[in-house]
Amino acid sequence: MGHEDVVTNVVWLPDGRRGTDGRFLVSGGGDGCICVWKVHEKCGWELCLKMEGHGGPVTCLAVECMGHGGFVMVSGGGDGDAVVYGVDIMDDVVSCKETQRLSFGTKLVHCAAIGMLPHPSARDHGIVLVAMGCVDGLVKLYMDEKGSLSSFTLACVLSGHQNWIRGVDFVHVADKKLMLATGSQDRYVRLWSIEDSSSEQSQGDSMLSKLGITKYAPKPQIRVNGRPA
Repeated sequence: MGHEDVVTNVVWLPDGRRGTDGRFLVSGGGDGCICVWKVHEKCGWELCLKMEGHGGPVTCLAVECMGHGGFVMVSGGGDGDAVVYGVDIMDDVVSCKETQRLSFGTKLVHCAAIGMLPHPSARDHGIVLVAMGCVDGLVKLYMDEKGSLSSFTLACVLSGHQNWIRGVDFVHVADKKLMLATGSQDRYVRLWSIEDSSSEQSQGDSMLSKLGITKYAPKPQIRVNGRPA
């Protein structure tokens, strides 16, 4: 049996190298559960995994491929927690393990995104970054310094929005750079440039100090027919 309440989020498992594109779908529901579905060519969809991830509705889901073929998944919930999972698929059998739980209290996580920042110390997949947009207008950026998916620490808080964060997403724009887009109920989109600045730091500095973040476009303007909208 699947969800017992409304479905709040869906996301595909993205790893085409292992033949999973379009075959595995993850859903989160108002019942606090996360389900993984597998499609069969002849008999349709099958529920292959169900987890009771949260004590409240699932507010967001994000999944990203790791270099070794597995996945990292993050969910946010109405219970005030964000949960990190390690997901793997072997012979069409899905396994999912909770690796870390972060508490946000009353500042609920409304959206999340995962990005991989290239770094020499993590050649397989890069440094795992998780951006979490909260209802207080802040975007919290977490980084897994050890690559274990169980050691995420708060790297920085991105401020500037004046209302709930409704969307966050990463994109690679250069060899050592990511761009993070954040959207809010304040009607603005903000862009943040994130790069590995380790070449400018000393060998003894932590990885957190080597993460360079700059605000790229604090208030982008939209023009219609040459005039500001």
